[in-house]
Amino acid sequence: KKLKSIDELFLRDKPRDGYVFQAFYYSYLMEKEYDCIAPSLLFMRNTADEASEPHIYIDKHPVDDFSIYQERFGTLLHETIEEIFNSDVPYTATTNKEACKYCKFTSLCKRD
Repeated sequence: KKLKSIDELFLRDKPRDGYVFQAFYYSYLMEKEYDCIAPSLLFMRNTADEASEPHIYIDKHPVDDFSIYQERFGTLLHETIEEIFNSDVPYTATTNKEACKYCKFTSLCKRD
């Protein structure tokens, strides 16, 4: 998986990679427990494929030490959570209806 920057994981109206976000979130939670975390994605259906690449890349560099990205990820995560719980910020549904395709909460947005 390749990203231009970690900020891509927090864009509201563009497709995001949920797998990468999940790997980074787990890395963020475990950062204090381990010296070096290299979040990777291994899909079992692709393990026999020699071209299968488990590494996550940001700006063409493999993420082999999450601590480099930990502070920025944490900042963006906290900002997102603060926005979600800020009653002064009105809720607006995404303009990207493709993002709603598999969402289990579309009834809350009235996007059935």
